[in-house]
Amino acid sequence: MGTGTTGAVRHSSRRLQTSLPHRRRGHIPCCLPTPATWATATWLALFATLLLVGCSKGYGDGWDWERMRKQKRADPFGASPIFPDGKVLQTPPAGTVPADAIVDNTALTEGTRAGVVIRELPVSVDSALLARGADRFGIFCTPCHGERGAGGGTVGVNLKPYEPPVLVSPMVAGTPVGALYHIITHGGARMPAFAAQLDVRERWAVVAYLQSLQASSPSVAADSGMTGKAGDNP
Repeated sequence: MGTGTTGAVRHSSRRLQTSLPHRRRGHIPCCLPTPATWATATWLALFATLLLVGCSKGYGDGWDWERMRKQKRADPFGASPIFPDGKVLQTPPAGTVPADAIVDNTALTEGTRAGVVIRELPVSVDSALLARGADRFGIFCTPCHGERGAGGGTVGVNLKPYEPPVLVSPMVAGTPVGALYHIITHGGARMPAFAAQLDVRERWAVVAYLQSLQASSPSVAADSGMTGKAGDNP
């Protein structure tokens, strides 16, 4: 090969080198993992290994993915040697109340104050409360008492000869709000209790909505003995 050819090869080599990224001392090519990447991968591999070992019966004994499901447990209505009565389910200690329980406010939770049934609503009535009351009334009350409380509900008409009372009558309108709340909470006659379906505020929302229905009823408005409205103190 002649001198001219050798010079051409060297010149091409220089052009190739100048077209590649500048290589600095300590520079790591982008195609190789960085030390941080290696560390992350190592920790992930270690975590996966510990997870697999934790789900197995032991080293060399295969993998047991059902171990958590088959481990010993206490069934709710089963027997237990731990407690003196031999039962899993235990009665809560005396005085135990739910975390969200309302205490020291019997007017709100029972509809009474100092043992007397209240006639004044213990909650503020606004559009949101009435809307909630209308919604709950439509679900739990309409089937028996009708959409407007005037009877004719699908279930109510089939409860003869003792159909549910008309809620927009002067008699029901004269019932203290605390008594209405008590009936919704604990039930009465053939009506079931709705404490499990309606929380405290929802029960009062139903009572407030019922009052709005009674106020628009001609038979109630014409009766001068109508009581039980908000503002009437016992």
